[in-house]
Amino acid sequence: MLDGTQSVFSIDATDATLMARAAALDVHPTGVLWGVGGAGQGDAASYEAQLLQQHPALCSGLERSGVKQARRALRMRLLEPQLAWETGAVRLSFVLPRGSFATAVLGELLVAN
Repeated sequence: MLDGTQSVFSIDATDATLMARAAALDVHPTGVLWGVGGAGQGDAASYEAQLLQQHPALCSGLERSGVKQARRALRMRLLEPQLAWETGAVRLSFVLPRGSFATAVLGELLVAN
């Protein structure tokens, strides 16, 4: 997926240019949001077939409900991140791209490794 858009494109193979674009956060790998629509291609199609085998009731329920299949980026770029130390507290602020959730960011930051 092209950064800052919902524009998804498929690739036949990774190469140095694609890897550099991914490292620069210009493009992101995507994951499927199950629903009615075309299947992925290549490795994505294999993975999606495994999902269908592992969760047939969930997948068919989403399809019967008319949910349209979509893809979402598997990572996000924090825009305008700011960290401020205040009396007895820390204030973190950032802007997220459409379709991203602050709770996901906080979950990643607060999980002890």
